[in-house]
Amino acid sequence: MRRILQASGAEVIHLGHNRSVREIVDTAIEEDAQGIAVSSYQGGHTEFFKYMIDMLRESGRPPYPGLWRRWRRHRLRRDSRAA
Repeated sequence: MRRILQASGAEVIHLGHNRSVREIVDTAIEEDAQGIAVSSYQGGHTEFFKYMIDMLRESGRPPYPGLWRRWRRHRLRRDSRAA
């Protein structure tokens, strides 16, 4: 994903693997990022994204719209299957 974004002219700040939510949020705020992209292979992403959204809110920065929509859509889909 990083290379595709860079090839299209976007500036990408690649933090590497195994970064905490705090590191990601602090970097996004420091760099005045317009978006955050995270990949997860191990599951647990729902809790990770919720924590990230909460931390962005606590910092006074609203969550990125795309991140919030995807997380909500995933939760709604998951909850409807469980019912």
